[in-house]
Parts: sequence; C-alpha cells; structure tokens
Amino acid sequence: MLEAAAPFCVMSASLSYVFLGIGLLLAALGWLWSVIVGFQRSPAWGFTLLFFPLAGLVFVFVAWEDGKRPVFTHLAGVLVCGLVLAFAFRDKLGPFSKQVADKPTKIHSPAPAAKQPVIPQEPGQRLNELKQKERDLLARKARLEPGDAAGAQALAEEISRYNAELKTALGERISTAP
Repeated sequence: MLEAAAPFCVMSASLSYVFLGIGLLLAALGWLWSVIVGFQRSPAWGFTLLFFPLAGLVFVFVAWEDGKRPVFTHLAGVLVCGLVLAFAFRDKLGPFSKQVADKPTKIHSPAPAAKQPVIPQEPGQRLNELKQKERDLLARKARLEPGDAAGAQALAEEISRYNAELKTALGERISTAP
C-alpha cells in the first residue's frame, strides 16, 4: 500500500531545534569568550562587549589576534540560528513568498466521475489496473513541489481511495481463489 503524501519539508522540526540549540550555544559561548578576552584586554572593552555584543565587530579589528576566534564563534552561532529560522519560515519571509503562495497547485485531484455501472472484472485484470494506478500515484508524489500543501492533501486523499480499492480487490481475489 502507498503511504499518504505529506508536504515536502527540508528539515524536520526536531532537527531544526537541534540546529537552533547548537547555534544558540555557539553564539552564547562566543559572546562569553569575547567578553572574557575583552576584560583581559581592559575593563572598558570587557564592559562594552558585555552590554553591546555587536561591539565585537569593532573589537575584532582592534585586537585581531585576541578577538578573532571568539567573535567568529559568536557570529557562526548567529549565522546558524539565522539559517535555521530562515528555513523554518521560508514560506513567510522574502519578497517572493506571496508569489509562491498565490501560485496554483500543479497537482489536482480529478473531478469525481459520474457513477458508472460496475462491470464485473477478472480479479487479475483489476489488480493490474491498480498496479498501474499505483505507478501513476508514485510518479505524482515524486513531482509534488515543496510547499504545495493543497496538492499534497489532494494526493493523500487519492492515495486513501486507492488503498480502499486495493483492499477491496485483494478481498475479492481471496474470496474467489480456488
């Protein structure tokens, strides 16, 4: 049986929290390290870095040898946090987010067909048709665009209908087996 399609996501929520934690830890350790190095240089630099973390950008140029590693550690942590947040809110940020949200979905579920009389089929023939439908659904799932929640929902509903048809066909095949 096929599993229902879910909207494509680059990073799972738990992995996002792990990277966010690593970024926060790097930023905090880098900031604390730069404050310690600032106090070793002079109390004025120490207090400046303690209350104004962005002063580290100036400090790195004034005291290159002492300040480059702690300040770059702090900036690396801020960069990791920024990337995680950018990926987490990629649909809501940026100039193209409205265009992406307004873009019509490419995968639509077909309109419900009119009820046609059921013609008994050979169980093997029905299973072959279902096998082809499975291939089509898998191909549609592979073409599903990231962030296409409506398309994913429509595909999930169609997969559910497919699974119900397959279960029925397999039940018929078992009941007609010699």
